[in-house]
Amino acid sequence: MRNVKLIMACLVAIGFVSAGPALAIDLQLALEAICGNGIIEDPEECDDANGNDNDQCTNTCEFATCGDGIVWNQDMGTEECDDGNFDVSDDCPMCYYAYCGDGFVWSTGMGTEECDDGNTQDGDGCSSDCRVEGVANDQFSWGRVKARYL
Repeated sequence: MRNVKLIMACLVAIGFVSAGPALAIDLQLALEAICGNGIIEDPEECDDANGNDNDQCTNTCEFATCGDGIVWNQDMGTEECDDGNFDVSDDCPMCYYAYCGDGFVWSTGMGTEECDDGNTQDGDGCSSDCRVEGVANDQFSWGRVKARYL
């Protein structure tokens, strides 16, 4: 940043540009962060100077995270999906594809689970195909997992 100011001052001194509002605008533009130039500038979190949105640094110069809507599956990223939300009842809970036994009741969209206790064992109230089994009342819950007897 200091170098940019020095260069602009030199340009004014030799008469290449004139001081005034236009110089202030040019100086401000020169000082703004440019995402994608390989230099981490405020407010960037990262800047890897590539066009790959699936690595650790997104094309908006922010670190990749679950829920940002971008599938981070390179550079140690392990996301299978990223639908940009934190809804654990859809087909992409916590950035992994939903399946019976993952501990999340997949009940929206094409999901048909009645329960999901985090395993695929029969005889524990939630069957291996995520159906409620042997429940006397119409509702039960295990911590974060709730299901209704249908």
